[in-house]
Amino acid sequence: MTSENRIVLKPFLWAGLWFIATFLTVPIGPDIVFFFRDLINEAFNTDQGYAYVGVIAAVGIGIILMTTFYRFITEKTVKGKGNWVVLMSVAGIYTWLLITMDVPTERIHFLEYGLLIWLLVRAFTQNLDSKAVFACSGFTGIFLGTCDEWFQHILPNRTGEFIDIIWNTLAVCLPLIILIIRNREKQYSAPNERDLMCVRVTGCLAIAGIAGFLLFTQQFGIQVLDRDGYTFYTRLDSPENLIQNQNEITPSQSEIINIETNLSYDLFLKNYNEIDFPAFNEFRVHLFRRNRYLGYYNHYQMRNVISDHDPNVTPTDIWPDQTSRYYGMSYVGHYLKIWLNENVDPDHRNNPTFLSDYRRWLDGDFTVWGTSLWKDYVAKQRAKSSKKSSESKLNKNLWIAKAENRILENYFPHLLQLSGQSWRPEFKDDVHLILLNYSPKSQYISSVAKSIVTSFSRKEILIISSLLILLLLATPKLLIESPKQSVVLIFSTIFYLWIVHPIIWHPPVNFAGDNYGLSPNELVIQKTSQPPKIDGVNAELEWPVTSTLLKINTGTFPIDTGTRISGTFDDQNFYLIIISEDKDIFSSITTRDGELWREDAVEIFIDTAGDGKNYFEIEINPVNTIYDALIPFSHSIDFNESKKINIASVQTMTEVTDTSWVTEIMIPFAALGITKTHFFSHSRINITRINALSLDPATYEYSALSPTNGWFHKPRRFVKIKKDS
Repeated sequence: MTSENRIVLKPFLWAGLWFIATFLTVPIGPDIVFFFRDLINEAFNTDQGYAYVGVIAAVGIGIILMTTFYRFITEKTVKGKGNWVVLMSVAGIYTWLLITMDVPTERIHFLEYGLLIWLLVRAFTQNLDSKAVFACSGFTGIFLGTCDEWFQHILPNRTGEFIDIIWNTLAVCLPLIILIIRNREKQYSAPNERDLMCVRVTGCLAIAGIAGFLLFTQQFGIQVLDRDGYTFYTRLDSPENLIQNQNEITPSQSEIINIETNLSYDLFLKNYNEIDFPAFNEFRVHLFRRNRYLGYYNHYQMRNVISDHDPNVTPTDIWPDQTSRYYGMSYVGHYLKIWLNENVDPDHRNNPTFLSDYRRWLDGDFTVWGTSLWKDYVAKQRAKSSKKSSESKLNKNLWIAKAENRILENYFPHLLQLSGQSWRPEFKDDVHLILLNYSPKSQYISSVAKSIVTSFSRKEILIISSLLILLLLATPKLLIESPKQSVVLIFSTIFYLWIVHPIIWHPPVNFAGDNYGLSPNELVIQKTSQPPKIDGVNAELEWPVTSTLLKINTGTFPIDTGTRISGTFDDQNFYLIIISEDKDIFSSITTRDGELWREDAVEIFIDTAGDGKNYFEIEINPVNTIYDALIPFSHSIDFNESKKINIASVQTMTEVTDTSWVTEIMIPFAALGITKTHFFSHSRINITRINALSLDPATYEYSALSPTNGWFHKPRRFVKIKKDS
């Protein structure tokens, strides 16, 4: 700074102009990206233009980084191994971010704010003589990045999100670290009071800006961790309230859910916003995401096989399954929107006649609107058929759709039923089969409502921001004269706010939506110090009841005959008793591995890996005949091949009384090829019963611990086993 303490405004003018230019692009930013996306798509006959825009931004950042590092090396401006370690770490963070970011505009932010921080450092360097230059520049950049999100929040076509403030902050701090290292050898004077005041003011603006953004623009809720391992977010304060909130919708809203289509999706979200109708709104967004990704799957699958069909191919030829055809055609509906915008008044799209025509069109019936739109779609996909999608890419889309469907089934069962868009059991089995060998890279986290704040309450934000401001006002010199201590303080604060505080005060809510009318979410058993005898003598009286007896009466239709189960374990074995109420027993098969399911029998299914690929089946009838098999899941199971295995060391015994028949079973963990620890951490189980009321199969009663809506061989419906502590 000059000796006269004058403020040099010109360099701030350049930084301000650049920031204003960035602001002006916010309302039209998506349109600019989409323009280049469409330009690339048309030029290269692809539909990956959106991804290529992001690649171009990443390449631009890469060139800038390589040029910077080249100058550091040739000019020898960076000295010391420690500095180079920091620089390489920064480069690694850049690389990781650019690879993992899916949205091109996020990558473009790193270009915008990288240049902004460079201009700010230049401006403050001409006004301050101390290292306060870097603190003031960083705080100013963070404040301006927060202003960017405030601006997006007030725009009708944009959304300001806290996660974007984090990206903007990273986009400011990473190049700032490079600039600090580059100027390490420069001589700076001690900070004067003006320098300290500058740090205080810019720092308070940055902290207050972020806190205000969170308090006044963001919504708060909880993070739910489902038993299947996926995570989603809700604005309701508990999963129970989320489910209860659905039961309060009015008849008119029920009708809207039943007729709602993707064509009026935006209008629905506007009329039923997330503040006044949280469960209603969140259900519709989850439904849209499920349908969209299933549409992606069917769309790219269609492109992979379109060259095998003639030009007059119909939707039924591509998607024989009705459910697949419906959602595949929903994706084609993106093309239909253009036609609708030109031919149908938006106010008429909820007209019953129009909706009927639309649903017929989705099912492949072109008698109303003709075939021109479909033929145009087929021609475009045939032209792109050489660019086939990998099986991994296809399955990722289907995996997302499956996870969203599980969220809908577990937490929005009432609204899903009203919508008429529940997946048929047969279709869910098809999806399960397709994904048997798909291994996702991470657990699923639904993006629906991910922008809500789940790690802090409003009161906590107010307290934490106030403490940070007080700390900054009291010790601004720490950020200037004690770089090591300030780095430790900054990273400790970030570590606490990002990891420690959420884990301690706001952990994900563990919850199983299946408790609400679908099925038990787990079989709870308790360890025993005295293993039960598998002898079939007074079994019902002598068996130690170690867990709640569960009635299994939730089969394909209501039944009167009850079944109770209880389980226990020790270090070597899993024990189970099944008490089947029955006065008329049909049991004549005495040959091992006979077709026991044609008479009275109980079945235990155990998927030791918990992945739905292979599972053991142990079946016992009242005369203690056993059937055991290791079954690879499919729609056409070869039972003759599967039953060739005999599960060693399994012990069973039955006892028949006047009112029931009782089955005792001991299954060694070693016989299943697993340990006790693995049994509880990975395995899933289902226990089922066939009750023959006569020798006519039409009269049989079928029941299960976890209902399968028919055929019992559905490992996706098996439940976890939990120790009762």
